[in-house]
Amino acid sequence: MTKRSIKNIEDLKFEPFDNYGEPVKGMSWHKISYDKSNGGFGTYILKMDAGAKSLPHTSFSCFYST
Repeated sequence: MTKRSIKNIEDLKFEPFDNYGEPVKGMSWHKISYDKSNGGFGTYILKMDAGAKSLPHTSFSCFYST
């Protein structure tokens, strides 16, 4: 089992969400364990500005809203 990582969301550095190539307007992320080279497995925190829209996708996602 890997080490547990606890993050304070107020102290995180978010970068433009560019997982599909170009950054998606109004979306930013902080990668925790996400690795695109292993097939896109892992965890990240995604922040969406008001009015932001995600690109259509068919995979499962877990959401937490504050």
